[in-house]
Amino acid sequence: MKTRTNTMMRLQITALFLFAALWTVPLSAQTFSFAPLDTSASGESGKEIAAHADFRNLTNRQLSVTITRTRNELPSGWSSAFCLLNCYAPFTDEAVEIVEPNAVIKFAMYFYTMKDSHGTGTVEIRISATDNPEENYTVTFHATTSPSTAVSPAATGRELFLGRSAPNPVSALGTISVSGLRVNAPVRLVLYDALGKPVKVLWNGSAPAGTLLVSFDTRGLRSGMYFYRLETPLGVRTRKMMVVQ
Repeated sequence: MKTRTNTMMRLQITALFLFAALWTVPLSAQTFSFAPLDTSASGESGKEIAAHADFRNLTNRQLSVTITRTRNELPSGWSSAFCLLNCYAPFTDEAVEIVEPNAVIKFAMYFYTMKDSHGTGTVEIRISATDNPEENYTVTFHATTSPSTAVSPAATGRELFLGRSAPNPVSALGTISVSGLRVNAPVRLVLYDALGKPVKVLWNGSAPAGTLLVSFDTRGLRSGMYFYRLETPLGVRTRKMMVVQ
């Protein structure tokens, strides 16, 4: 009887030690933070609007994080895109990035608005630890537009138009036409790969009145689907093309 009692006491003491050890070890530790900065912004229709959040790697090691756009409610014709270490095309909803130890990064959320399409756009971004998706933080961004003083399509007499690449598919040299601009205006045309990574800036500068013809060279690019994006004061246009080497 005495032996049995001693055995029971030893088991109880062992259980208490195990409980105490588990109690002092955290189940998980926070590895990063993702907090709002200026998450509500406003501007003129037809212009780019940016909002921001603060990202911090709280560890002394490289950290893999997954960025996911979980909500993308925008007025007609608008698009949105996000940037952490890299900037991604508007059609990219998810990306994985490797952040350096103790890094502090300003996350940017861009709203590309359309002329004469007023309203408020809302985008929700969730960042999670790639190896532990249960650790995640969500920030909601808003952009609101007011009527623009920029020249409207009605004033120019033509709608903004981004033409197909010629040829398509393209294996070496090609051209892209932009029409609908009746005044000198800033124009930016960027080529993206299928993952939404910018590959090449095809045009970045003032465009003459009338039709702009942009020449480009795809030699050195891998075969596959690509997207080219036009940004002007009158709005944003995106089209796709195929590269075959």
